[in-house]
Amino acid sequence: MKNISTLIISLIIAAFSPTKSYAESPELADSLLWEVSGNGLTQSSYLTGTLHIMCEKDFGILPKVERAIKASDQLYLEVDVNDPNEMAVMQQMVMSDTLLTDTLSTEQQTTLNQALKELMGLSLEQVNKYSMSALLSLMLVKSVECPSIKVLDMELSTLAAAEGKTIAALETIKAQMGFMDKAFTDEYIMTYFEQMDEYKMVFSDMVEAFKAEDLNELMDLLNDKRFYNADVEHWLLKVRNNNWVAIMPEIMQKNSTVFAVGAGHLGGNIGVIQLLQEAGFTVKPVMN
Repeated sequence: MKNISTLIISLIIAAFSPTKSYAESPELADSLLWEVSGNGLTQSSYLTGTLHIMCEKDFGILPKVERAIKASDQLYLEVDVNDPNEMAVMQQMVMSDTLLTDTLSTEQQTTLNQALKELMGLSLEQVNKYSMSALLSLMLVKSVECPSIKVLDMELSTLAAAEGKTIAALETIKAQMGFMDKAFTDEYIMTYFEQMDEYKMVFSDMVEAFKAEDLNELMDLLNDKRFYNADVEHWLLKVRNNNWVAIMPEIMQKNSTVFAVGAGHLGGNIGVIQLLQEAGFTVKPVMN
């Protein structure tokens, strides 16, 4: 049980690449790094989109992102993956107050048990005390079929630490997991388990778009309506994006900052790029 807990805690943050903003918006340049300036800033900050997990063979930090981190004072991630206190909070939150076998129907238990065995070699009984959100996070990560995966957020954190940069977070793990719980009902999570093969194919296309810095294609793939609904859109995108943009100006005024968030947060009419522009900042792509 302890080993399962450790695995879930280490991977849960990486599982969800949120969908794009729901309304049409102008196409974005093919870049995963954007410079933020103007509106009283004395030095530029940067916004980079991440695909949280990928196979090691596909992984690489873009040289321009490395340069931005080296030129900036600090790195802000969605959550602080290095804070032991945050990890302790997550360890508590991955557990459920009720057993899965007490809340799921017989049919749902059969579906979940089969998916667990195929992807993890585990049984429902072994994870009966975990939350559905925790299991979904883990299973989405394990659906990435390669012998070794990389978590981009953690690799960026390692790079920033090696450069002596401050590392901080836009939100707490408790807040992020609270949004996940609001976005994903147990019934909706079951649809992910039922469509895991389809998710694998879409994710493979996401990786190729990410490697090509084709932000528009990547966001179209993230917009696949099989894997999100209005609740996911509202809680994982709209609310969080607005929360972040509310605090980013003060952060940037004090220090030059690289903000690294899931690429699905960048575009669209409620995306971070447009929200920053509406707040008076100049946001432009860094092409090389």
